Amino acid sequence: AGTAGAQAITPQLSWLWPSGLDLSSIAAAIILCVFIYWGWDACLAVGEETKDPGKTPGIAALITTVILVCTYVLVAYAIQSFAGFGDVGIGLNNAMNTDDVLTVLGEPVAGSLAASLLLLTVSVSALSSTQTTILPTARGTLSMAVYEAIPKRFAYVHPRYMTPAFGTIVMGLSALFFYLLLTILSENALADSIASLGLAVAFYYGITAFSCVWYFRRTLFESTRNLFFRGIFPFLGGTFMAVAFIISAKDMIQPDYGYTAFGSLGGVFVLGVGMLVLGIPLMLLCFAFGTKRFFRGETLNATTEVKVPDTF
Repeated sequence: AGTAGAQAITPQLSWLWPSGLDLSSIAAAIILCVFIYWGWDACLAVGEETKDPGKTPGIAALITTVILVCTYVLVAYAIQSFAGFGDVGIGLNNAMNTDDVLTVLGEPVAGSLAASLLLLTVSVSALSSTQTTILPTARGTLSMAVYEAIPKRFAYVHPRYMTPAFGTIVMGLSALFFYLLLTILSENALADSIASLGLAVAFYYGITAFSCVWYFRRTLFESTRNLFFRGIFPFLGGTFMAVAFIISAKDMIQPDYGYTAFGSLGGVFVLGVGMLVLGIPLMLLCFAFGTKRFFRGETLNATTEVKVPDTF
């Protein structure tokens, strides 16, 4: 609007085109985007608690994704246009601003009061993100427990609130313990753990996409819509996730990637891949001390009817 100052630059459509980026940079950007969008899929995890669960969660996920894309693009355009790319003052290439761009720009854009409100907004958003960490995992373990993949205790639903109470408590305490442990060990380790989350999210998004294709394999060619929405699109999504995961993991394994290193291995790689590998002994424990019916394909197969917790 002509009031931003001499450092401001005119927005350009070319900002939307990733020219000049190599494959590693694109893969890292995909992993970052996956992490940014992680949590907004929480509406998909509450199908049992919504009206018309066959449609409402999916439509909600699409709407939130579109809103999120528009919000991120608009904010990115606004920040780049207002601050410019200088290496002094509020410029985005100023090394002093890279960790907290919003705080730096809050007062120049809207004054001191608005800057304080901006900090409050970011804090509330961060608090909400902790809930999106707990909610999908609690309901994921609820489903796993219903089909006896993990101890049945996780299938317990609170009689009043109708939520997976045990799973919610366990996942909340686990996340808190993990956060406190890394905070006590090292702030750098905590930062690397955040960077490694993109690997974990890309992994389970990719697995989910490929599982969708396999689950609907018998109905893919019943219609053009089925072919694209149950086959082609999920397969492409899973492929992109797999490629981004492999390339990013290859980059993250270098000891100079991130803030920490474990010998010749980068800390981000160790934390990201290590958490995935940790699932293997946990799965073996569930097999050793569980019912074993799930692992024999008796509780979940192509002919299994959908179960809900209150009828389990």
